[in-house]
Amino acid sequence: MDTRSRPTGTGTRHAGFHLDGSADATFSDRWVDDLTTGASKVNRNQNIAALMFTPTTALTDSHSYRAWVRAGNAFGYGPYSAAQDFGVDSNSDTSIPTFSNRRPASAELINENRPEISISFGDIGSGIDDTSVMIIVDGKDQTQSSTVTASGITFIPDVDLNEGQHAVSVHVADKAHNGADTAWYFDVDGVRPLVNLFVTPTSPTQNHQPTFSGTFGDVGSGINQQGIVIFLGASDVTDDIQPTASGFTYQTPILNDGTHVLTVAVGDFAGNTTSVAKTIQIDTTAPDAPIVTYFQETPQQVIIAGKFDPNQGVVKVFPHS
Repeated sequence: MDTRSRPTGTGTRHAGFHLDGSADATFSDRWVDDLTTGASKVNRNQNIAALMFTPTTALTDSHSYRAWVRAGNAFGYGPYSAAQDFGVDSNSDTSIPTFSNRRPASAELINENRPEISISFGDIGSGIDDTSVMIIVDGKDQTQSSTVTASGITFIPDVDLNEGQHAVSVHVADKAHNGADTAWYFDVDGVRPLVNLFVTPTSPTQNHQPTFSGTFGDVGSGINQQGIVIFLGASDVTDDIQPTASGFTYQTPILNDGTHVLTVAVGDFAGNTTSVAKTIQIDTTAPDAPIVTYFQETPQQVIIAGKFDPNQGVVKVFPHS
């Protein structure tokens, strides 16, 4: 008959433990001695059929104990087991720190090249050991360049981050040396879309229905078609034009004489925007007839002064033929 047994709580952090009994025993006698006080059999269970023994009262924190067991069956008791020594600390911290509020968020697409990279952390046990905190950005330790507290860490780059993906990892431990790690990534697109506008015919024109067109491009996250807005003067004509992610063509309705401005705003998926305007002047009105205001003829020349525009005068001198 195998009478070996041990407390699964050897070195336990809890004021209670189990003793695994012999596999072929049907009853046992188990007890615990308090080595700190010298008290014998501070907890005892006799003749119990269960193979597990939980003390009936909680053991005392910071005390040292020794567990004994002898198992039996229908043929009687076997020998005593070897003594098992253990300690108890129910107040020990076994919880690991937790993380929250990652900035930028995991897999987030941002348009800042010097973003705030930060994370919050906490611990329900012994509290965060702020000397344990470490932040790695794109494989480089940036802890010394960061602001570290017991509740979080913040790093702001002093040079622009490259376009594309960036990796962040953070390590932290509590005062009981329970460690935790987290990692995430985000993407940077700080380049604005490229917008080119054209109009035919060229300005000024007598055409009352000019055609505007435009081309769009983006080297980063791509054109967000839902972020395109087009105005003709003060009127939103986006729905009339129905632009695509690559551009548009738009023949205007009949326009009056005067100056007309088409404004196009284009955004990408990172939130970068570009706004461009194109102006055309329509003029189908003939100029006023010129008015002669002065005439003088000499043997050598003829001098004529007059106005062909209300705001401008002109003087012409012709050699006498």
